[in-house]
Amino acid sequence: MKRLSRFTVSSLFFVFLFVGVVPQSAANAATGNSPTKQTPSSTKQPATKTEAVPTIPPVTADQVTARRRDIQTEKNALEKLQSEVKATKKNRDRKLAELQNATVTETMLEQSRLAMESTRVNIQSILLDINHIQQQSENLQSALVDLQHQIDSFTDKQDEHIAALQSRILLTRSLLTLNHTYADLLSTHLGLLREKADLAASWLQSVQAVYTKQQHLRHQESLEDMKRRLLKEEKKAQAQALQIQQKLAALKGNTSATEARRDFLQKQLESLNESLNILKTKVTIQAMKNTYEGMNLGQLTNLTADTLQADIKTLQKMTTQLHPLIRLTSGRLTVFQQQWALLQKQYALKNISGDLFTREKKILTSLINQYTSLATELQSFLTQIQQNQEQLKTAYNRSVQRSLTAREPLPHDLASWRKLVAELSALPVRLQEISRKSIRELYSGWNQAPPVRKLSFVAGVFILLIFSVALGRCTQGKCEKTPEQKNIVAKFNVILLSLLRGSRIAVVVGGTVVLAGWIFQVDHTIFRFFLLIVAVWIALRLVIKISYWIFISPLVPIENRQPRLYRLVVHGAIASAFFSFLVGLGNIGIYSLQLRAVIDRLFMVLLLLLVYFFI
Repeated sequence: MKRLSRFTVSSLFFVFLFVGVVPQSAANAATGNSPTKQTPSSTKQPATKTEAVPTIPPVTADQVTARRRDIQTEKNALEKLQSEVKATKKNRDRKLAELQNATVTETMLEQSRLAMESTRVNIQSILLDINHIQQQSENLQSALVDLQHQIDSFTDKQDEHIAALQSRILLTRSLLTLNHTYADLLSTHLGLLREKADLAASWLQSVQAVYTKQQHLRHQESLEDMKRRLLKEEKKAQAQALQIQQKLAALKGNTSATEARRDFLQKQLESLNESLNILKTKVTIQAMKNTYEGMNLGQLTNLTADTLQADIKTLQKMTTQLHPLIRLTSGRLTVFQQQWALLQKQYALKNISGDLFTREKKILTSLINQYTSLATELQSFLTQIQQNQEQLKTAYNRSVQRSLTAREPLPHDLASWRKLVAELSALPVRLQEISRKSIRELYSGWNQAPPVRKLSFVAGVFILLIFSVALGRCTQGKCEKTPEQKNIVAKFNVILLSLLRGSRIAVVVGGTVVLAGWIFQVDHTIFRFFLLIVAVWIALRLVIKISYWIFISPLVPIENRQPRLYRLVVHGAIASAFFSFLVGLGNIGIYSLQLRAVIDRLFMVLLLLLVYFFI
């Protein structure tokens, strides 16, 4: 093939370039020319749109007048709310005392809850108003700056425009000042509403406690009534069964009429026994419901893991008791339904008379209806218990997880710490309220308790007094030997007798308080409060007494006595008892979880210091 010349190749290249086969970049590379650079003038920049600045409409005199009316209305509402909160605080103790003797219904409980919810809704509304006023004030402040800039941009010859702008500035400043006043009033209103909400929540809690207690008493009275009714029904059934057995014994012969009469009497006897079984089952259910109502499963947030575990075991025990009852009830219901079907078949085939069919129908349908109602009640109660079991297990797992892995985090901002300090400073007031409530609960429990419970309480106190007198008569014997001559057994006897004699007041007072709370069935939180006080008091006395006998008692040789260490132990025991009391209050649920976390950490620091000093 003949080789092409350089001129021929160049000619073909430019021909292809002309028809558009070769791209421009390749042509530039071939010709040695660089691509054409665009000048700044030839490059078109897209025009940027000017962002719209929000304009604030001018303030009018009507707006200022309307804000003044709002302020006056808010002042009137504030005065009314202040008087309402003041009256609520003033009458709180009297209403609480009246509440103990009043009959609390579900309607009253719901009204208390709605009052609290209404106050919370008002709080949300006030918060929205405050945010709106603050936003409006910021806009007005920006408008003032803008108006001032406009005045500064005008010349002296434009007096009319300057006067108009100055008038707008005066109106804007007036509205801004009124907004600040209105915001302050709203903030005061918000504080009063929060105080009212706290009072409403406290009142709801008191109503709930009294309602629960009265429900428990009603259930207890119902249980006692059912037991008395069961005894009467048993006596009545025994008498009727004896009469039926006498009638059965009097029947002679094997005629069809005699057999029908005998079957009917057997049905009557069976009906009596089944009625007693139904009543016994209802008594068992009522006893379980009393235990269930006393568990107070509505508040699971602040309960400890031990309490939750005990409640889970109680519900499991109830479930174990309910399953056989449900199976037995269902089995009996099935049998009576089969008997009813058989009776209908016999009547349809004319094997029995209409009179006998009517009498046996009455017996069977009555038993079927009773067992159906009983089975429904048992199944409903079991379903409710199973749901509570799941809730308790979830709360228990959460409590264990929180206690083992993650502690309650401490606050990171100053406002939260101030809130905790305020909560801690309000703790004495809270303890006073619990103390007054405890006295009212005990007084109400004594008035409403049946004579049997009152007699049991008096007998228990009498036994405690006898035990205290017996402890007072315990003698230590003559201490004629020196500390070096006493053996370990003699020292132990002396210390033990001294501890027993010194525990008389704690046994009488603490035992009486705990016995009263247990017999008169006070609120669960109050009863745990009693146990906490008694336990901390007795433990502190024992630690101080034992420290005395170990460090500075006459049983210790003079050269081995350590008064400084004894004082250190006493002070450490008092501090530990104080923190133990605070931690116990947190476990009961007297204050928030975050404050309890702070007190727990302080308690651990104290224990570390004690270990450091002793080791």
